[in-house]
Amino acid sequence: MNKKIIFNQEELEIHITDKSANSIQFELNGKEYRFQRNNDSTIELNGKNHKFQTQKFNKDGTIQVFVDDMEAYLSMPGKVKGKKGGAASEGSLQSPMPGKIFKVLKEVGAEVKKDEPILILEAMKMEHTIKAQKDGVIKSIFFNEGEQVVGGAQLCEIE
Repeated sequence: MNKKIIFNQEELEIHITDKSANSIQFELNGKEYRFQRNNDSTIELNGKNHKFQTQKFNKDGTIQVFVDDMEAYLSMPGKVKGKKGGAASEGSLQSPMPGKIFKVLKEVGAEVKKDEPILILEAMKMEHTIKAQKDGVIKSIFFNEGEQVVGGAQLCEIE
C-alpha cells in the first residue's frame, strides 16, 4: 500500500509493507524501515531504541513528533481531524498557545459538563484552565502532564 506523507514540508511517498497497532514497516527511497512502539517513551527503529514523545495533533492535521533531540512534523494528505478547512470539531479542545501540560484533571471515559475544567496549560508563566465546550464523555486526551504542546494542538476530544 502506497501512502503520501508530508515530512517537514516535503512530500514523500512511502510503501507500507506491514502495519499493526504498535508497529509499521515501510520502504522509502529503496530503504526499508521498521518502527516498533515499545511504550509511551521509547520506540525501536531498525533494532535501536530511541526516546520518543507522544505525538501532538495540531488543528491542521499535522503531527508533531519528538525522537531523541530531534523534532519533525508529519501529515497525511486527506487525514485532517475536524471540520473542513481545519476547524476543530465542537468536542475538540485546542491549546490556545504553546505551553506545557501542567495538570490533567479528568480521565478518558469521564462524564463532563460544559465549562468544567479538563486540564491546565502552563504558558508564559501563567496557568490557563482548559474547559469543556459541551456536556459529554471524554473520548481522548492526547497529552500527559509535563508534555509540551504547540498553539492549536488538539488536547482532548469530547463526544
